[in-house]
Parts: sequence; C-alpha cells; structure tokens
Amino acid sequence: MTDQLAQQPNTPWKQLLDNGLDAVQSTYLDRYRQTREGLHYCADVVWGNLQTPAYARAMLTLVADVHGGSHDTIEEAVATRTARGALIGKDGRTSHLLLGEQALRTNIGGTDVMRSQLDYLADVMDRDGITLGVVPARAPMPCPPPTTFTVFDRMLVDIETASTLIQITDPPEIAVHVRTFELLKTVAVYGQAARNLILTERDRHPG
Repeated sequence: MTDQLAQQPNTPWKQLLDNGLDAVQSTYLDRYRQTREGLHYCADVVWGNLQTPAYARAMLTLVADVHGGSHDTIEEAVATRTARGALIGKDGRTSHLLLGEQALRTNIGGTDVMRSQLDYLADVMDRDGITLGVVPARAPMPCPPPTTFTVFDRMLVDIETASTLIQITDPPEIAVHVRTFELLKTVAVYGQAARNLILTERDRHPG
C-alpha cells in the first residue's frame, strides 16, 4: 500500500496540516478506498470512521486548536471524514474495531454530542462489514496496554501521537501489532454485552 501519508515514517501533524484539515481527510479517504481489511484499536476516543458529524467536528476543531491550523475547511473535513464510514462493507471491505471502555467516556463536544455518538455506535454495530468490540476497563490486560493504532491490510500500521503520525511498514513490527490486536480480542466483549456498555455510558449523559 502506498499513499501520500505513507511517504515518511514519522510526520509532524503540523506539517500534514499545512494544506488544511480537508486535505488530510481526503488522503485518508483515498487510503480507506484502497483498504480491504482494517484492524483498529482506539483506547480513548471513537474511531474516525464511526464518528458522527458533530463528534468529528468537535474532534477536528480540537486538532486545529492544538496545532494552530485554520478552521476554514473544518466543514469540508467533517464531510470527508464521515464519508469513510460509508465504505465499510462495500465490495467486501471489513473493519474490526476494538474500543477501550474509556473511548465511551471521553467527553468530546459535550452531552448532546456524546449521546448522539453513543446512540450511533449502538445502532451501527450490526452493519455488514463491521465487527465492534469493547475492552472493559476492568478486563485483565493480556498485553502491555497499547496506544491507539490501525492496521491496514496487514501492510501498514498508523500510530497517532499528540505531535506526530508514526507509520510502520516493517513486517515484524506489523506482526507485533496484529498479535496485540488478537490478544485484546480475547478480553473484549461483543454483541449485546458491548451494546450494554455503550448504552450505559449514553444514559450517563442526561438528555
């Protein structure tokens, strides 16, 4: 897999954002068009492809604020980010997502945004191509707790730090992330148990 984002192993977000938030999101959309299988572990926020427009808007606004980026293209970036979700299940694409329980609790955008986002997660679980699990906060960790990462077709790994996008193409390193994902699956909950955790957190945001 090759794309604009994967040209350098470590790229500061400030550099990536020089052309605007919408340019970065467009490049990611192209990558997801190429991807057949995605493995995604998100420790403390909801994965981008399953974000509602309001949640995505709040997240991208925070990104622009931290890195001094322009807010001028946020609406275009929101539309492009949320378009990624429509690719799941098309032409055989699959996405296996593990969320840390903290991802259901981290307050992005306030009560109304969180209620809507958590409702959406509960509704989208049964869509073709999506496998959604939640790693309970008190589950015994089967591996050193990892940071958020994505594995694209087992050929590329993205790790997003506060300042830098790290990209891994070395097969042994990719294998470590795949193994980590497989271990996290052993303590995750799925189906109704995952939906119960999601809706419990939703109910903690008064309507």
